[in-house]
Amino acid sequence: QRIVLYSYLAMLPVTSKLSSNYKIITDLSSQLFDIQQILSTELGKEDKEFYENEFIEISEKITDEDQRTIDDLIREEYRDESDDINSVICEFRGGVGGDEAFLFAEEMAEIYRSYLESKGFRISASNNIDGSSGKMSRFKANGEGVYSFIICESGVHKVIRVPKTETKGRIHSSTMSFAVLPDVPFDFKLNEKDLKFEYMRSQGPGGQHVNKTESACRATHSPSGLSVCIQDDRSQANNRAKAIEIIREKLYQLEFEKRQNEQKSKRKSQVGSADRSDKIRTYNFPQDRVTDHRLGLTLFRLDSLFQSGELFDTCIKKVQEEKKKELIDNMINDLKSKIKY
Repeated sequence: QRIVLYSYLAMLPVTSKLSSNYKIITDLSSQLFDIQQILSTELGKEDKEFYENEFIEISEKITDEDQRTIDDLIREEYRDESDDINSVICEFRGGVGGDEAFLFAEEMAEIYRSYLESKGFRISASNNIDGSSGKMSRFKANGEGVYSFIICESGVHKVIRVPKTETKGRIHSSTMSFAVLPDVPFDFKLNEKDLKFEYMRSQGPGGQHVNKTESACRATHSPSGLSVCIQDDRSQANNRAKAIEIIREKLYQLEFEKRQNEQKSKRKSQVGSADRSDKIRTYNFPQDRVTDHRLGLTLFRLDSLFQSGELFDTCIKKVQEEKKKELIDNMINDLKSKIKY
């Protein structure tokens, strides 16, 4: 790996931002070679100990500089568009399991909301909506690198427990999906002529007003078939505006994923984002354990793991380490194709 990295750096023009990294590494390597030569001669005990310590110190500096150079190279030439996304929408949708699945999704939304706040991210715009694929909870999170931090948690989560609504103590199995969507930039346009609106009475609690007025709004984007129903507000106009906003977010997500796929196909070193169709984790409350299926990792003391954030800290760190290792391996292979020996 080091030989490939040095060979590539040596090819770069002096004006390259990475040329200074190469100079530092070659200077340190030269010093290390000189010390090796000295250590191969006859030395007194004190001199030998001195140069051995120098050898260890410079070797550690070279290792640190190697890592810094790899990080710089990733930032300069292999950085992904998603690394610069500082505002995301987190969506939690109930899956298999009926009402219990939606309750699980709501609970997980609150758990992730608290976790992201504890990490210094700002949370806003929390609400529940009816989408084309069922009920969901959502909130926005803002902060530097929030997308690249939390994206590895997206996917299908499974819970095994006795629901609060269960009167006979039976254990149920339910799922919910967690999606992390990049927030829509201001310059992303939506042609409202492509939208079809339907108005209806809101469902559920809300009193006489809810029952007698058609304030709920369903918006459907004809070209894509995307649909969302909003009944948060008593005002039909406000629900209509929110429906348009959510359709706009969904369309941007499709465009974003298209660009990501195009970039992935062009660059061998691209590490793909988490596939939300895969089950990533199972929370087994009767056995007080959680299993992350991607990592083959099982942890115990579920309540404590949730409250401390240790569960997410551990999984996010391990997934990010594995993705970085995969990115470096693919990057080195990519560099080999550019080097003429």
